[in-house]
Amino acid sequence: MSEQQARNAAIAGEDACIYAYGIIGAHLAAAGQRKARRALDSHRAWRDRLLAAGDYVPGSAAYELPFPVQDAAAARRLAILVEQRMVPAYADLAASTSGDLRAQAVQAGCECAARSVAWGGPTQAFPGLDSPAAQD
Repeated sequence: MSEQQARNAAIAGEDACIYAYGIIGAHLAAAGQRKARRALDSHRAWRDRLLAAGDYVPGSAAYELPFPVQDAAAARRLAILVEQRMVPAYADLAASTSGDLRAQAVQAGCECAARSVAWGGPTQAFPGLDSPAAQD
């Protein structure tokens, strides 16, 4: 995968996370909403950093949730899933680039893995590989 392809995939993933966190926050109580807001802000910041790193070829503008989100439990499950899905996207970016962008990709992937665990996801030796939530 080229650096451009990996960066585009990470940006598209961040856009999907931003959309998902809008839904996630709507189904949580106050403390959960604050946690979702922090995650949303982080995903926006990473997306903006990636956009500043070079040209971007826009992907899809539409998002379909992988399952219905109608309560707090489903919202937390969605948070785990979107965070877990970003880890391999950032791993691909780290593998395809060097320097500051590589370091940022590693940091972003680590943050996503940590947020997944904070939402109740399992810890993984190799985050993003064969995770139960990623298969939903």
